[in-house]
Amino acid sequence: MKSVRLWISRLVRFGKRIPGFKQLLLEDQINLLKYNQYEFRFFGTFKGFNPKLGVAVNPDGFCCHNEEYPKIHPLGANDTFFELANSLNRPKLTPEEHIVAQTMILFFPDRAPLKDRAAVEAMQTMLLTCLEFQINKRPPGIARVRGLSHAIDMLTTIRQLSIVDDRNRGKEGWIDNLKSFKFKLLEDEIHSFTKVEN
Repeated sequence: MKSVRLWISRLVRFGKRIPGFKQLLLEDQINLLKYNQYEFRFFGTFKGFNPKLGVAVNPDGFCCHNEEYPKIHPLGANDTFFELANSLNRPKLTPEEHIVAQTMILFFPDRAPLKDRAAVEAMQTMLLTCLEFQINKRPPGIARVRGLSHAIDMLTTIRQLSIVDDRNRGKEGWIDNLKSFKFKLLEDEIHSFTKVEN
């Protein structure tokens, strides 16, 4: 559980550093991080998935074979992770483009119950402008022309994870319990972070 606490703490700190995030309603901040964290995390780790070897290595050094995945993820999702990683690895993004695209995931407005959806959509629009700005730094040519559509394709593709998550909800009780535990930790972390700021 120590790694879960560390991940939640890092996620909250990342969110709070996004310009405009702290101006959103506190409840919307919590719900955006809660309901978009699954895709956000995978988008930050998919480059460590090797479908040929069936091995995944996270940025923190955790290594797992695809046969072990059902022990730590929803049953049946292991193939999905590796197939998804393989498709996401095809269009290459620069590190700057990648972090902006990953940040956009936190602002998917249809994932979470929101009190001020318009404010979240405005954040999405701002981030899309940032992504376009980064892609326009590429040298002239086909990579620049196709860059934005490739990035949007990646963001659309990553949403398959929520479908897998919804399909497997309730199959394994401990998975739902872990999710509830993570949600509670996230709420506590945001509230404690907000108190420190005030």
